[in-house]
Amino acid sequence: MRSRQAIDLAGEELLIFFPYNRENNRALREYTRATDLQWDRRRHAYCLSATAADSPEVCHNLRGFASRRGLRLNRAAAARLGAFVTRTTIERVRAEIHAIDRKLEQDVLPNPGADGEEERREGLRLRRDELNSMLMWPVFPYRPGGCRIASPGSLFHCRYDDGEESVLLISAADIDGYERISPMKPIGTALSTGHIGDSLPLGKGRGALTILDITD
Repeated sequence: MRSRQAIDLAGEELLIFFPYNRENNRALREYTRATDLQWDRRRHAYCLSATAADSPEVCHNLRGFASRRGLRLNRAAAARLGAFVTRTTIERVRAEIHAIDRKLEQDVLPNPGADGEEERREGLRLRRDELNSMLMWPVFPYRPGGCRIASPGSLFHCRYDDGEESVLLISAADIDGYERISPMKPIGTALSTGHIGDSLPLGKGRGALTILDITD
């Protein structure tokens, strides 16, 4: 029988229920950057301090690990890691999936191997698979109070260096009514691992943007 595969928050510990082997040890240490990651024989889970989730990068890595491997999360772990959707954001996740499907169907070039087209399409397929996995995450009525990190489908309220403000959505394809940032671009990755209040560089000579708020 397949062992339980999940991430739970129990008190001040993150418990990652996943098969014990050398490859998983190496991957989880890389994702969590944890020096206290240990295998608990009694609970059959990897254990580390919940303070690891104070790092947005670690949260992002564990969310990716959970989505790629199909791990379930209890509601406490989901809230701590930003691995949840809300009644509002889940509709944006579904909209992105549909937009990716349309893009894959319509954007067919005569020579799909030219100019990295196949790599681009593979990136879209991987993004779609991750989004479908995210639909299995806990659904909250709204963002938990005090949550300062991004979750799938969130809106980023940002200010640029020149004072202009904008509301951005991380999406791999255009969605009507939203200004999007691609998750494949460095600024998209930076936003997805950012905290409210972070200032993120846009690239050489382009200044920065500051995350004012993250909302449903």
